[in-house]
Amino acid sequence: MKRIVFSLISICLLSASPMLPQAMADSISPSINDNGKVYSTEPRNSAYFGTGTTGRLSEASYLRFIGDQQMSDGNVDGALKSLAKAVQLDSTDPEGHIMLARAMTRKIRMKSNQTFNWELYGQCLDEWTLIAKHDADHNEQLEARNNMSSLKKLAKEELRRAKGGKVKEKRSLLAGLKPFNRLK
Repeated sequence: MKRIVFSLISICLLSASPMLPQAMADSISPSINDNGKVYSTEPRNSAYFGTGTTGRLSEASYLRFIGDQQMSDGNVDGALKSLAKAVQLDSTDPEGHIMLARAMTRKIRMKSNQTFNWELYGQCLDEWTLIAKHDADHNEQLEARNNMSSLKKLAKEELRRAKGGKVKEKRSLLAGLKPFNRLK
């Protein structure tokens, strides 16, 4: 009897082993992945953190901590570098994507930039879109939608400034009809 129970348990475990990677996915944000996107080309520090999955995830966690410290210190460029490498190492962690998107947004909004960085703007919108569509935390989804909206307004102002301020505002079809005058 024990032998039959043991063999049934082992058969169940062996048949479930192909499903383990899906079962071990992030339960908060199961759809966040890198889709082959390259965030950083810096090599891993396997001499310190070791090789394998544990070393990669440990280094990503360390880099997220360093990136957070750099953001607190006002070193946005250093934070972008650290957080991009962290997301490259662990692309399934939503916190890394959120921290990277916040750093990109802060870099875009900095007043010291002389020219608008359209490449960074596109990457930032991609990160916020990823968070808005795939993150299960409603507060972070709201933050993503708000940041996307404000970044689009900032880009619109930059286009207006580049064209010399001659961009015509779009008006609603009802704007010229004055619908409330009909009630008088």
